[in-house]
Amino acid sequence: MGARIDLRNAALLGLRRWKVKEFETFLIFYLAGPSEVTIVRVLQGARDWLALIEQQ
Repeated sequence: MGARIDLRNAALLGLRRWKVKEFETFLIFYLAGPSEVTIVRVLQGARDWLALIEQQ
């Protein structure tokens, strides 16, 4: 689920982005593991989210 984002940061390899259905201006960025999901960041979609994520 969610669109995969390719970033240079190896710690964020496999990062995915998902729009919240009821709150479509918000984006959830997460890493999916075999038995868990780690929420990395929740951002308002109008912001420069790519620049903010790459700062992680």
